[in-house]
Formats: sequence, structure tokens, C-alpha cells
Amino acid sequence: MKCIIIVATVLCVLAATNAAHNKEQVEHMRKAHEYCQSQEATRIDEIVYEKRRNGEKVDEKKLAKHTLCINVQAGLQKENGDINVDKLRELLNDGTRDLNLINRVVEKCSKKEGDTTEDAAVNLVKCIASHGR
Repeated sequence: MKCIIIVATVLCVLAATNAAHNKEQVEHMRKAHEYCQSQEATRIDEIVYEKRRNGEKVDEKKLAKHTLCINVQAGLQKENGDINVDKLRELLNDGTRDLNLINRVVEKCSKKEGDTTEDAAVNLVKCIASHGR
């Protein structure tokens, strides 16, 4: 249960496109989360997603660092925040065969947005969630 909540950061990328998550994706995200939790700089409270969903205040800076870590581990972004467009397209393609949707999300979300690498990670997830419907 705990892993399902935590890996939501990147899995929401796929959920936004009505993806059917396969076991490899879930396992890859679980490992990415475990790695990011093992690092002091990117470790977050296990209930931070639940708190955020409930409108409670969370450490946004720490959440952003964790999001960047997950995105890097998933191959969606490089350490410098640049977006791996091929990986983004691949993950979207795993979730939907709607090429118009995939192309729209890639067009809107493939440019690094934000002042920091962490901002770029959070903005990528937000972009996919908002354009992937």
C-alpha cells in the first residue's frame, strides 16, 4: 500500500492518459521510489501524498526534490532537468494508443519549465496531468 501511494508521482503521468499500468512499470517505479527514499536529500514522509491530497501543508521543496529523483530514475528527465522526449513518448505510448493525445502531451510538456531542476520536475508532472486528459 505504501509503495502504491508513493509512486503516484510518476504513475500519474500514465494515469493522466488512462494507462493500464503493467507490472514492469509498477516495479520500476517502486525501485525508483526506494532509491529516492534511501537518499537523505530526496527522502520524504511516506504520507506526504495523502496530506497533499487532503489539502494539508507539506514541504513542497522536499517533495520537488523527490519528484526530480523519481523522474530521473524513471528516465523522464536528466539530472539537469532536461526532459527525455523519447522516454516521455514511450511512457505515454504504454498508456494509450491515441497518437493525437501523445503528440499533444509531448508538444506541450517536452520543454523544461522552471527556475530550478526541481521546478522543472514538478512542472513536467503537472503538465502531463493537465494535458493528458
